[in-house]
Amino acid sequence: MKILFSGRYNTTEILNGPEKVAKRIFGEYSAKNNTAFAEYFFDGDKYSILKKVFGSENVTEVNKSEVKRFGAVSLFFFLFRYKPSVIHIITFERFSLICFLYKFFRKVKIVYNVHGIITYENNVLKKTGRLYSMKDSICEKIFLKYSDRLIFLSDDSVKLAESMFSIDRNKISMIPNGTDEVFRKSGTGKILNVSEPLRIVFAGDEFRKEKGFDFLVDALGDIDFETEIYLIGSFKKFTPGKTGNALFFISDKMETEKFACFLLDKDIFVSSSSYEQFSITAGESMAAGLVPVVTAETGMSSYIKNRDNGFIFSYGDKDGFIEIIRLLNSDRSLLHNISLRSAEIYNELSWSNIISEYIKVYE
Repeated sequence: MKILFSGRYNTTEILNGPEKVAKRIFGEYSAKNNTAFAEYFFDGDKYSILKKVFGSENVTEVNKSEVKRFGAVSLFFFLFRYKPSVIHIITFERFSLICFLYKFFRKVKIVYNVHGIITYENNVLKKTGRLYSMKDSICEKIFLKYSDRLIFLSDDSVKLAESMFSIDRNKISMIPNGTDEVFRKSGTGKILNVSEPLRIVFAGDEFRKEKGFDFLVDALGDIDFETEIYLIGSFKKFTPGKTGNALFFISDKMETEKFACFLLDKDIFVSSSSYEQFSITAGESMAAGLVPVVTAETGMSSYIKNRDNGFIFSYGDKDGFIEIIRLLNSDRSLLHNISLRSAEIYNELSWSNIISEYIKVYE
């Protein structure tokens, strides 16, 4: 079985969700199998048109397997030389259309990771320009229709995709995103908060309205006891400091190991999103022993048993959210016990477990 991964490969450790999935799955699979990763010349300012059509170059090597960058034509001819039995489109990139063109000539199984519904995100969340939105929508339609297997993260994601495209449910596999071992190690060294203000982590950018940042600020501003809120991401228009009894801090996105260390003395992870396909950060925070307080609209909520290993509230339910935070503040034994059960998520979501699910799909 010869696998080719296609998508975007980030050589750093400051990764968004799809990039982390791509990097971890490629790393796990290449540890035991010879494989390759194909990406494109994405940077329009750095690379010429000629390079984007005919170019190729080595990016890096992982476990003796190459990550290579291709132009559109060079990727097409590489496929004929490499002769993969499976092509895993692991992040949504328009250049992966070349893989479907190759499918007309050679028998190959194509697996596509549905990290999000791109057409919905472009038209509802981002207000992407008409031309780019149209190109993405055409590509997404092809990916969803002609892939042999579709990897979804949640039932809600499937339902949203079905509202916009014709989806063959027989093609669908549900595979969650994984969690790095460094977060489990962080959880074993968890610093218990007995009487200090609750330390709450929120990850997202202020311009992404679906993340629910405005809701978070409004809700925590009404709480009648002190809390510390640690915002991870881009918050250029927001001024850190006191809002009511909530003290806000801002940090840039961090490399994986630094983030695991950062979580050592934190208590709660909040996802107040109206649209969140999974939330790798929620899984990582749970493995590190933080208590998750997430909306039902957060895909990771399907791995949370309410009041057992975390809490679930409905998007926009300010009173319900405040009640959860008050309970955790007043009952530190409950905070500690749920923290312990929360950390057990690593046993299910370790990357070694997740790759075994992908291998079943490849076969």
